[in-house]
Amino acid sequence: MANYNSNVIISETIDQLKQQIKQLKRTEDILRQDNKALMNDNTRLRKEKDIWMKKSHENLRLSFNKGG
Repeated sequence: MANYNSNVIISETIDQLKQQIKQLKRTEDILRQDNKALMNDNTRLRKEKDIWMKKSHENLRLSFNKGG
């Protein structure tokens, strides 16, 4: 009985192995692009949240000043 490990690539020929390597490199490139896009989205959302928080704090401060 063979011990199966999902991290092991089994290939019968060098050509198949080369093809698998090309596919893995393409997948890695796609994942890097996705990661970059997610980081950009995260940065944008953090900036939007900061702006919203500043406006919210300012509105709260103004509401106390009007009431007092």
